[in-house]
Amino acid sequence: MISPRTRTRESHRAYVDLLDRAAVNAADDDAAFRRIRATIDDVRTWYARRTGWPTIVTRDMIRTVKTPSVAHVGQGFEWVSDPLDYELFVWILWYGESIASDQFVFSDLVAEVEHRAAELHGQGHFTWNRLEHRRSLKRAAEALEDLGAIREVDGSVAAYAEGRAEDALFEFTDVSRHLHLSSPDEVYDAVVVRGARDGLKEPVDDATDVAQRLYRTLLLSPALHAHHDPDAFALLRSPARRERIAEDVRAHLGWDLEVTPGYACLLRPARDARGRATFPTRSAEAHVVLLLCGCVRRLVATGELVPDELDGIVVTRAWMDSRIVELQAEFGVHWGRTMARLSLDGLVDAVVSLMRGWGLMEPAEYGDDVRILPLAARWEAAYVDDGGALGGEEDHDVGDGDRDGDGRARGGV
Repeated sequence: MISPRTRTRESHRAYVDLLDRAAVNAADDDAAFRRIRATIDDVRTWYARRTGWPTIVTRDMIRTVKTPSVAHVGQGFEWVSDPLDYELFVWILWYGESIASDQFVFSDLVAEVEHRAAELHGQGHFTWNRLEHRRSLKRAAEALEDLGAIREVDGSVAAYAEGRAEDALFEFTDVSRHLHLSSPDEVYDAVVVRGARDGLKEPVDDATDVAQRLYRTLLLSPALHAHHDPDAFALLRSPARRERIAEDVRAHLGWDLEVTPGYACLLRPARDARGRATFPTRSAEAHVVLLLCGCVRRLVATGELVPDELDGIVVTRAWMDSRIVELQAEFGVHWGRTMARLSLDGLVDAVVSLMRGWGLMEPAEYGDDVRILPLAARWEAAYVDDGGALGGEEDHDVGDGDRDGDGRARGGV
């Protein structure tokens, strides 16, 4: 979440960098590496006590190993287009553990993964002959490159995958040796068989106490909702303890703690949001989500929608269809050609997926109903004519939107 009030000082950056990044490498960001090393004892102690997360320090890399309390759909990789992307992400890391050298050529990696995947899941599960499989490997490799786990030496995986180059030479870095690695068959079971991409909620916590669960959820999720972890949320009901936690977060991260009867979340300054995607995202789907949140706020204010005891609102799929049709008729001209090509079902599915990923919605107990979570009440937006054209572009940016006195997002879409 974005807060207009807080400001991240230099003393907070070490904590924020380790939270936002998989690892900090001296070769990639020497200033951040030196900043963290200067206060490493304090940083490592704080994360260990508050969350139970270990911090690994080598000569050239620092990494805080961040385990969530519960795995949920919003923690998935945004770059993933297919379950095979996840699987190949792990296959590449597995390959790095199975070879003697840090350097490798992609043709050798492909041959080994094709062979092992066929043994585990049958012939053709992954094959270089299929363009979609090559592009899946390309996405996984580029994600690992962004994380700093592999590094380009000669050539590019994109050119190799698209057939514009015979091969590509890469090397594994220190980061790859410190990423948590499940075996590829375990990843296949988790992602494909149990359907993690469809919103699986499964405990992944190690032995942490209630306070550590509270910190983990606040630091890794859009919000902690009261009904998701009642014991952790109960720690915030005491005014004295709530203020101690708020002050602790301000002192080490420079962020504000917001607590309502239904949820708690951390508010970070807009200029500090560069390390992690911070809602509102800059996409046309986010326009619809923000407008829908404003619609819900207005219907609650007029009594047409009544929140339950935890400030959530259960609505039917038909209700979602009707509201989005209304929003499309009024504002669709601003959503761009990509959204215009979607069917109503496709548009609603995209909105539901984004809202679930950002902790604004979850499946209800029955049928196709969904429950709009109280965090959604924090947002409201409007299109503002700033003198430029509002329509006709592929995608319009979403304004960050400061909160005004009643908690609404101003500035708009």
